[in-house]
Amino acid sequence: MAVFLAWLASSLILFFATKLKRFLSQRVLIAIERLMGMLLITLAVQMLMTGIHQFMHT
Repeated sequence: MAVFLAWLASSLILFFATKLKRFLSQRVLIAIERLMGMLLITLAVQMLMTGIHQFMHT
């Protein structure tokens, strides 16, 4: 169910991307882009730390 909801949200965002671009200002788009970059970095660091933790305790 979670995968389906994530797929649905992604599909809707991509489908309405041009309309969203017109609706949102350039500053908002840059802020969202930076926020998503920080989220991606956070997930990557979390995965790295989990991998190191599992490696050390096996």
